[in-house]
Amino acid sequence: MGIRSVLARPFAASVARQTKKWSSQPVRCQKDVFHALIEAGKNTLFGRDHDFKAIKNYEDFKIRVPVRDYESFKPYITRVLEGKPDILWKGKPAYFAKTSEPSISPLLRIPCQIILMVPAMRCSVMFMKPGTHLFWMGG
Repeated sequence: MGIRSVLARPFAASVARQTKKWSSQPVRCQKDVFHALIEAGKNTLFGRDHDFKAIKNYEDFKIRVPVRDYESFKPYITRVLEGKPDILWKGKPAYFAKTSEPSISPLLRIPCQIILMVPAMRCSVMFMKPGTHLFWMGG
């Protein structure tokens, strides 16, 4: 067994314990995450444009942040691509995912923040079979 596997086991066990803890109260946890995301985004351009400071619950969010397509986000994404910080999320994105939607544009660039991906990566540990390699941990 390699060093990564040895180190991954206690990490996976810790993540499993934490996940079981929050999954026993999903509604409360979703509300906590919702409020943390609104708080973190309120000083971004997007947060100011959509009055995140006034958002107290999901109903407020639905009123202030309409569903939209990529083209509607383009003015924000253009500013992010120019290197401006605090546009869609605080700071600058770690990287841009590239995808395409032929009916919209030949290439779509989607700003990605590592901090927003960490919870999803941690949750994936819960569903791993023993011996599975953690590609995002270099294993």
